[in-house]
Amino acid sequence: MKSAYLITEHKETALILEHLLPQFLVESTEIVAMNTRYSAQSLAGTLMSERVPSGQRSYRPVALVLNADTTDKSAIQEQFSLINTLLLPAANRAPYQVFLAVPTAASFIPQETESPTSLLEQLDHLSADQIQSLRQQPLLQQLTQFLANACTQAA
Repeated sequence: MKSAYLITEHKETALILEHLLPQFLVESTEIVAMNTRYSAQSLAGTLMSERVPSGQRSYRPVALVLNADTTDKSAIQEQFSLINTLLLPAANRAPYQVFLAVPTAASFIPQETESPTSLLEQLDHLSADQIQSLRQQPLLQQLTQFLANACTQAA
């Protein structure tokens, strides 16, 4: 059984995270890609407010990863506060954390200077050293820690 949910607002973000997160976390996390920011926030709130299924000891933690779509620190802080305020009513049961990719998750991936390739091709061509370097991004470190804690608590 999966120990946590990871909700994203785009399929591309989910694909990036599936490639960059440690494999044991990908295998133990239900990764759900939505089509819009609103639908991702809505699903996160719904999952946080669900009852504990029979046979399960506790609620599954919810990680919500959204693109900030800006580098302006005050705008990012405002988004973060607003999202947390909107999710707070549902948060009485499940642990959750909001993560904002600045400006987007796709900006983590080095862009090829040659002919344009698909995101999947770019991810497949990352070396182990590049993946390790990308995992040092603060967002990925924080997300890894949150999901690792969820796995530990579920065990």
